[in-house]
Amino acid sequence: MVGGRYDRQIRIWGEHGQKKLEESKVCLLNCGPTGCETVKNLVLGGIASFTLVDKDTVKPRDLGNNFMLSTTDVGESRAKAVAAHLKELNAAVVGSFIDEDPEDIVTDNPDFFHDFTIVIATQMPMRTLMALDSVCRKQNIIMIVMRSFGFIGTLRLCIREHVITDTNPGDNIHDLGLTQPWPELCNFVSQFELDTLDGVAFKGVPFIVLLLQACDKWRAEHDSKLPSNTREQAAFKHMLSAMRRTHDEENFQEALNAVRHVCKPKSLSPTLVKVLEELASKNLCQSTPIFWFKISGISAFLAKSGGMMPLVGSIPDMTCTTDCYVTLQRIYQEKAASDAKVVEHYVQEALVRAGRQRDEITADEVRTFCRYASNAAFLRWRPLALDSSLVREDKIKSTSQGAWDYPLSTLTYLVLVCASDAFFDRYGRLPGTAIDAVRGSKDDFIKLKTIADEILGDHNLNGHLLDNLICETVRGGGGELHAVASVLGAIGSQEIIKLVTKQFVPCEKTLIYNCVECTTMTC
Repeated sequence: MVGGRYDRQIRIWGEHGQKKLEESKVCLLNCGPTGCETVKNLVLGGIASFTLVDKDTVKPRDLGNNFMLSTTDVGESRAKAVAAHLKELNAAVVGSFIDEDPEDIVTDNPDFFHDFTIVIATQMPMRTLMALDSVCRKQNIIMIVMRSFGFIGTLRLCIREHVITDTNPGDNIHDLGLTQPWPELCNFVSQFELDTLDGVAFKGVPFIVLLLQACDKWRAEHDSKLPSNTREQAAFKHMLSAMRRTHDEENFQEALNAVRHVCKPKSLSPTLVKVLEELASKNLCQSTPIFWFKISGISAFLAKSGGMMPLVGSIPDMTCTTDCYVTLQRIYQEKAASDAKVVEHYVQEALVRAGRQRDEITADEVRTFCRYASNAAFLRWRPLALDSSLVREDKIKSTSQGAWDYPLSTLTYLVLVCASDAFFDRYGRLPGTAIDAVRGSKDDFIKLKTIADEILGDHNLNGHLLDNLICETVRGGGGELHAVASVLGAIGSQEIIKLVTKQFVPCEKTLIYNCVECTTMTC
């Protein structure tokens, strides 16, 4: 792998995230262009290995939509040919292939999938996908389902549950802890006697000191309470501005911009609240994932601190002397280390209660987790068997009626994809793939329209499906276009990396890519 690319990935995902990716084993079912594009991106990212499962041979039509094939591959095993080209992209990745029908493996040998971290299923019938989803859920294996029909592509993640240690690794929001300053910070602030400083020294006072000294004045006049509403916040800013000597003091402008740190106590993020609620329903035991023991430590810390999260320990750039900044940075880092030590103690207690080793989670892991704990999140996906129609009653009700009014609505395309899946389940082939192209297309049009009307009949939305769209679906014959496959493959690999590295929030619903209008939506 090119060094620059690797370094860039480390900066984005971190060393822990990159390590998780490098340990991932990927299985691709069907070597169509969509699946190949997805695996290609993961190979370039540095996964451990990939296994391709496909029974077909390379046909001339494959050369028009699959970048992983060439003219010399025609007549060869498609899985073998694609595997060879993928291994050329990254020699560090182990690649293999199996010349079997993926549906037969799902039916006859479900244990085959237990060794994989990720299973990518493309262009597969719904009944097989539901069986595969059940297999992957038992082992909590990441499964991603992708389907491409002409200019339309769909993507859905299937996993029992997923925890996220950092919903936004690039987000650098500093928690200054000014609503509850600790003794070391208070001692540092008290050293600055603003009235005795000369002009140069006055301009070098850190804005954190200005805010806390202003807070002391405010509390003395307001029964030891901080500003709590918009009117009081405006009055606090006015009092802070009155402390200025001139209008070119940048430290005071920084203080005014950071007033929110003292006016609004930091609250827990909605995602963390959901995680803590889930923790309350869990009984931590020997089989419980490590994540929940770390969260139990955070929960115990919150109970002790009155709802304050462990301090992150970083501070923003500010106008002040170098000595002041270094001292202030040390105070914050020592406080963060102290908070992490408390969390570590609670984590170890939880491990012992569950009959596990105290040192199973290291101090470094706890410190890292404390840094990102405020952005922790928990997700759970419905089984595919309960969501196979993709147009459930609750989805219809939660979708504005206007979304169906436009003839080329993305939701309309989704219904056509669902109808095509149902068509395959009934007739064993995709619409438009009959041997008799002329007569078959007419028959398939009637059959597909009947199925689409059945899907939407109970919702009185029949009139919104136009006959020409059904006709185009039949004419496409379930073909995959390279342009759609490239975009869908990029999205799919991105979602997989989110799940593997446990960073950023993956797609919780079915994603639909509409190449006609160059739009995406979820439902």
